Amino acid sequence: MFEKFFTKTDPFGHQNDLKQNDVYSTLFGDAFGGQKQAAKSKPEDIVITLEASLEELYNGSIKYVEYEREVIQHDAKTTRLTADKQIVEVKSGFSTETSLTFKGKGHQEVGHEASNLVVKFAQKEHEKYRRIGDDLILTEKITLEDALNQKPVCFKTLDGRNITMGFDELISP
Repeated sequence: MFEKFFTKTDPFGHQNDLKQNDVYSTLFGDAFGGQKQAAKSKPEDIVITLEASLEELYNGSIKYVEYEREVIQHDAKTTRLTADKQIVEVKSGFSTETSLTFKGKGHQEVGHEASNLVVKFAQKEHEKYRRIGDDLILTEKITLEDALNQKPVCFKTLDGRNITMGFDELISP
């Protein structure tokens, strides 16, 4: 009689339905869409803060990020914490306001799209320069005698150039 109505000898012939629920599980557990089970929430993005020197933010560089994320196992029901790596290209001009998003590189959860990996930047302190917005500030101490004699100041830039700065005005105390 079953075959007459359903045209198939086993209507539960496939082990997993489209929502990744095991149809052989308890009828009141997670079978048939999980009537008694709370739906799992979408996985949260992984946010990593990457420290970069002022030279790396000015000139650009390649950095590597190591992080851990939840990955769906072969049974399509469970997840496992695994270590992962991501190459991050720090482009010239990046700042602490810059954030890179790597779509689908975050946690995985059954029934949801993978979350994202978000990389933010923190700037290491520099011994001579400081950055305010897109401006670089260099504070150089000179003696009063050098200032009065208009002695040029020599310094090295973040990209390795040597610059000599002369003064055309008399500096007074």
